[in-house]
Amino acid sequence: MDKLPHPLLLEILSRLDNSADVARCRVASKAFDDVSPYLRSINLRYSSKWFWDPSRCSEKIFLDLISKQETVESVIILLTCHLFFYYNPPPFTLITPNLISLRIESFRPATIHVEAPTLSHFHLRLNAPQHGSALTAEKFEKLKTLWLRSLDIGSLLSKFPITETVENLTLDTPTDAIDSKLTLRKVFMIFPNVSSLRIESSVWSGLEGCLNPEGWEILDGRKGLKTICAYLMLVDLSLTFSFVAFVLDQCEGLTEVSLLIHSGVVGTKSNNFMSKCMARWPGLKFAMGGMA
Repeated sequence: MDKLPHPLLLEILSRLDNSADVARCRVASKAFDDVSPYLRSINLRYSSKWFWDPSRCSEKIFLDLISKQETVESVIILLTCHLFFYYNPPPFTLITPNLISLRIESFRPATIHVEAPTLSHFHLRLNAPQHGSALTAEKFEKLKTLWLRSLDIGSLLSKFPITETVENLTLDTPTDAIDSKLTLRKVFMIFPNVSSLRIESSVWSGLEGCLNPEGWEILDGRKGLKTICAYLMLVDLSLTFSFVAFVLDQCEGLTEVSLLIHSGVVGTKSNNFMSKCMARWPGLKFAMGGMA
């Protein structure tokens, strides 16, 4: 290998589509190490999952790689990113102009800032104690699918930028505590063009419990919403039906409704509930299912 001419060695390294492989070649061969500073592009591909670990800093690895280059014409970093925060991270900023899919899961309090204008799919899970995590973000210009799970989902939505491109939205929370900051009006103000909405059981229960039927807000017709999937506990049959009626009567564009009822609910109770719904809205397509 050491006898090969430098132009040929450089050509070999240039054909590698991941700079991590370049780094391995540099370790394996002094000849490769000698010519690597003359590469004109860096293409760094992280693994699909990245764990925050204070003992391993990817920034240092990246800076070491780029600082050794004589002339750099382009730097490319991966289109899909999956971040886990198991330790207590410092304030974290993710700036990525070409990222398409992003998944962030934090089990410790975290302050996260995201700038990803081309992001299309975003899965955000903040399971730290209430008020322990915060998200700020620049405007998402192409975001289509969004899945939000948080102990304090109402506050999380308050910090989320108005995003007109979101079509598919899932709202989830691991707690049964009522979140008075969460309302459907707020959801539709932030995501005015959502066409498919999925509401997990704890979120639905919170929406039911925070206001009485007379106090539920007006949704202004909401013609853009086509499908809704809701997970129901049926603790208070009358209250749940009233809230379902509040949503379905105002969302004029609905074509399909999926109501998933907890498996612990007695069969006759859930069947009677669904029969009542289908009789009230005969023009809608209803799907019934169970959940664990």
